[in-house]
Amino acid sequence: MNLSELQLYVAERIAAEPSAVANSLAIFNPANPSGPNGIVLDDGSYPNLPGREKAFERKGLCFVVSEVAGESIEDTSKRGGAWLRVGIRVAIEESVAINRSVVGTGISLDEWMDKVWKILLGNPSPSLPPEYGIEPSGNAFTKTGTENGVRRAILDFSIRYHIGPTS
Repeated sequence: MNLSELQLYVAERIAAEPSAVANSLAIFNPANPSGPNGIVLDDGSYPNLPGREKAFERKGLCFVVSEVAGESIEDTSKRGGAWLRVGIRVAIEESVAINRSVVGTGISLDEWMDKVWKILLGNPSPSLPPEYGIEPSGNAFTKTGTENGVRRAILDFSIRYHIGPTS
């Protein structure tokens, strides 16, 4: 898996979770802004992300998958290779009034946190060695409280990533 694929991989895993599928939560597509949404890829403009407000209007729930960020260098080689620790965050934002109503998912922020942990932790692909597994990072998660009726939790993950010179 390349670094450029990690953000979309995380979003696709969330979109494939059975409760997300049952509630028509999908990755926001700017080419079809009125289509199913609820999962938004952060392009660095959070909180002003296209699709974020639409997700709140529709289901009262939004998953924001951050861009990847470097956390640390774990090991280097004199031949030019390195093992990096790369971080990625998932913010889950819940408008309780909408999400817990008949139009929402009916699944609380805490329950969604549990579902995201279960689908993301571990090896992202059977073709990759175990050292590429996604793990909790930093404080693992932070709840930022409720603001304007929206509850928010930020889940921190990291993956060990090898980069080396091309042959």
